[in-house]
Amino acid sequence: MENIDRPLELDVYMRAFAPDAARRRQEAMLERMRELRDRGTAEAVSVTRWSNQVSVSPARDRDPPVGVETYRELDAATDGTELSIEPFFRERSGAGGDRTVLSLPVLCVAIRRDGEITGVYPSSAPDGSYSVTDCLDALAAGDDVENLAEDVVLDPEPV
Repeated sequence: MENIDRPLELDVYMRAFAPDAARRRQEAMLERMRELRDRGTAEAVSVTRWSNQVSVSPARDRDPPVGVETYRELDAATDGTELSIEPFFRERSGAGGDRTVLSLPVLCVAIRRDGEITGVYPSSAPDGSYSVTDCLDALAAGDDVENLAEDVVLDPEPV
């Protein structure tokens, strides 16, 4: 995708409470993203912290926990493409089977242009998986990180 004249934004999602080693990795990745922003590779870097698991079951009189809307948005963005956010995001039945629990990754990046998701890391595809490190390495090298190209569609509808 050629979008050189449209600014690239990095939405970073990270676990608020991670083990020390994971937290150091998160901070190192975040520092790399800020350096890329400072070099002009990305216009903005936003950070949202989430827990390791959230309930996706509808709760009365409550907004969904941080991460649920992002999960739904990333799932919708990858729907119909060769990419998947599984196994990095995992849904399972909670205790008693009356709710669904969503496990969130330690670190996730959504690439956006004009508010639209154009890339998701980590993600999996038929040829392998793509990590946040892969995303940052590609950005640093000046390579394309928008892995949700419009022409990447599985099982297109017959005309």
